[in-house]
Amino acid sequence: MKRVPTDELIAMLARDLRPTGHVGRLRTELATVVGAAIVVMLLLVEFRGITPNALSLVSIGAFALVAAGLLGAGVGGCAAALASARPDRERLAWGGVVVGMGGLVLSAGVATHSFGGVFFADRTTTTLQAVLPCLVRAILLAIPLSLFAARLVSAGAGYHLGWTARVFAFGATAFGGLAVHFTCPAPGIWHWIIGHAMAPVAGVALLAAPLRALTRRWGQGG
Repeated sequence: MKRVPTDELIAMLARDLRPTGHVGRLRTELATVVGAAIVVMLLLVEFRGITPNALSLVSIGAFALVAAGLLGAGVGGCAAALASARPDRERLAWGGVVVGMGGLVLSAGVATHSFGGVFFADRTTTTLQAVLPCLVRAILLAIPLSLFAARLVSAGAGYHLGWTARVFAFGATAFGGLAVHFTCPAPGIWHWIIGHAMAPVAGVALLAAPLRALTRRWGQGG
């Protein structure tokens, strides 16, 4: 049996491997994504203005709880997506998922339990016609951030692109929902939960598949 020289063997094994792009530091990339999300939120606030009742609603608590949940979902989802592109960061990726989903569910649940009765009488802001514009705005705001995160993820060595796409669609839409939350004039805990806090779920349903395709294409150098 003919022995293959080591150099030739290595070249044969590496010939079909997909080259990866430069993968930056996780903290730096996460800070960049969060910074981009903050810029988007500030631009929306500048364009639409902050909701006039925001300060008084914060003192009530329900508004702040939903905002905190959306912030946790945004940071946790984006951290999980970026960590999933690194083979040695699986624990951090799952931790980001727990923080993102847990924070959103907990804050929405506590807000509903503690303050739901206060706003239950106002049902006009919970109709589909009322909440749909907020959901649409949150998803539209999530698109540029999702594309940016997908480009960063595509440079890594992620093997679960479907899962990764769902996670960063969730996180990006949570930031979009947070921007909407601070600019939406509709008062009511049910509107905030259905139209704002549930935006990441709609974002996963609509954005995950195209983001997965784009991430795969960019990762292959397309």
